[in-house]
Amino acid sequence: VSNSTLDLLNQHQAKEQVRLLERFWELRQLQQQQQQLFMQQQQNQLKALHDEQSKIHLFIANQQGAPWSKGLK
Repeated sequence: VSNSTLDLLNQHQAKEQVRLLERFWELRQLQQQQQQLFMQQQQNQLKALHDEQSKIHLFIANQQGAPWSKGLK
């Protein structure tokens, strides 16, 4: 195998390594963005559940304090 052939192979390998490394970082960035989005969605769901729970607690407290509920206790 001639030196020029080896040089071409080395150049090709170097270019391929650069391409793969760039793709790796693109995918890593995409993964981080998806993780952030997922975490934000989870936080939004948790807040919605917390808000709903607070409404239910308030509703129950109001029901227990209602005059007509005194005989049910």
